[in-house]
Order: sequence, then C-alpha cells, then structure tokens
Amino acid sequence: MKFSPSEFPKIPQYKQQADWLHCVNNVVCMEKIDGTNTRIGISKDAQSADDIVIGGRTLLEHEEKFSQNFICDMIRKDKTLCKAMLFFAKEIDANVTFYGETCGGSIQACGFIYGKINFVLFAAVMDGIWCSYSRTMGGDKEYPTLMQISKRLDFTLAPVLYQGTPNVQEFTSLLDRRSQHSENRGFRRQDTDNTHEGIVIWSDPLLFNNYGEALVAKYKHPNRQEYIAPTEEQQTPQDFAKRVVLRERIRHAMEYLKEQGRWQEEFFANKENVIRRVIQDISREVDEYQQQLNLHGKKNVRKALSSEAEKQFSMMKT
Repeated sequence: MKFSPSEFPKIPQYKQQADWLHCVNNVVCMEKIDGTNTRIGISKDAQSADDIVIGGRTLLEHEEKFSQNFICDMIRKDKTLCKAMLFFAKEIDANVTFYGETCGGSIQACGFIYGKINFVLFAAVMDGIWCSYSRTMGGDKEYPTLMQISKRLDFTLAPVLYQGTPNVQEFTSLLDRRSQHSENRGFRRQDTDNTHEGIVIWSDPLLFNNYGEALVAKYKHPNRQEYIAPTEEQQTPQDFAKRVVLRERIRHAMEYLKEQGRWQEEFFANKENVIRRVIQDISREVDEYQQQLNLHGKKNVRKALSSEAEKQFSMMKT
C-alpha cells in the first residue's frame, strides 16, 4: 500500500545565455526558500494518514538515522490536509509525490523570517509525470497544475516573482529582492536582512532536454553561491578550490549530516565528515571537476579541496 517517493533531483546552476532554459518560450521564476527539503508520498491505494510516506532530501521516515520527525508531526497533525491528500490521490488515480521546503522557526539560521514552521510546495509528480506551474500535463490522462494543486489542497506555493520569456537581465534583477514568502508570513522588520536565497527558474510547461533532465535551474544570490565560474586564465588546484568550496557549500554539508543524524555535539568532531561530503558534492555537481583532475591529478586537486574545506569549516565556528 505504501510506496517510496523518490528523492528530489539536484537542480543545476543557471548558466545564463548558455542555459537550456533560453530555448523555451515561457518560464516561471519561483523564490528559492531557505528550508529543509521535504517530500510527501501518497499512494492511490492509501487509506489513512499512516499510509502517507514523509521524508527529507535523503531519508524517509522509516529509514535508519532519519532525524526530522518534526516534519512528520507537522504534516500528520493536520488532519484536514491528510484527508484531502488521500482523497486527491484516489480521485486522480495516481501515486503522488509533493516536494517542498519546510521552513520557519529554528530550522535554518534565518528561519525566523518565515514565522512558525510551515511547508511550501514547489513541485509535484504523479505516476512519473511532473506537473507544470500553469500548464496541464499528460497524454491520455490530464494531470493538474501546481496552481490547481495549491488551491485544491490549500498548500502554500513558493512565490512566483516573474513569468514570461527567458531574460538574463530580468532574472538577475530578482536576486536582491526581500523574501516575498517571509513578507507574506508577516515579517516586516527593516533592520534585518531577509534577502531571499535566490530563484528557481522552471520551464512552463515543464520540458526536458535530450538527456531526460527537466529544464529548471537555480540562480542564487551572490552571497549564497556554491560555485564561481572560472576565468580564462590558467587555474591552479588552489584557485579551483577557492571557487568551489564556498561558505554555502560547507553549510549544505553540515545540514546533510544533521539530516542523517550524524552530527556530533562537539563542532570540530564533524570536520572530517564535512570535508568528505564537500568533496563528494563537488565531484558530482561541478562539471569542471574531471577537467581539473586531468590537468593537475586527483591527489593534488583533492588535497587543495580538503585544505580549503577545512579552512572554511573552521571559519563557520567564528
């Protein structure tokens, strides 16, 4: 009766004019919420709230070391929502996964700008079909849009900051805005920086490239970047490390350990695990990583990454 909702895929960094998104006619820019990634899975055969499967980015609630029970409590305590989700999955006759960010409270360092802990929807999948923001999808069977889902289930949808043709200047102009979601939640203090984390640009309708990857990209505020593109000059391993081991990447590695229940109380006892996670993320997410290995050798590149990660991690303590 239960099924396992898939992990939400990594969203690539926006590549400006070189991005696939500039091949489409219409995009939607959603505010990137700074919270903890959350997935909710409902089988079309689910009968009760106990049949709803809830999880974070990497682990589901029934898996060992899952440490985000507050997400499950928040969702299951909302009896009206659970009942509505169960009816929804049964009515459309599909296994449904909702993806969003749980934010607010003390979930993140700046979580207080979102008020009390709340769930913000940004994506949905139904029997393997991704839902678009405003265009219905499907062949023989038509699936609802995110707008329709939000209205039907009373989900808060990530704020849309722009909708129209792809435009680099328009996208860049959105980066310095105050968080619309935090202001929608009543945050009005002018003495506190509540600049949003960035934007997520979705094709609408949601389209896929030749590799089966959704045409979506994240464009983060300069202070929240995980990666700085190279210059044309020759790069040393140390130069590469300084561009890819940024504070935001360290923060994400720390959050990963906490989600996994592997974070130790003594801050520096986590150093080796953080460094290992940072290098693993870079090897999977940074396109030029393999090129750097070919140029400088694996040992030299990983040594530079490790050294920079240790330096940045130590600075997080101050």
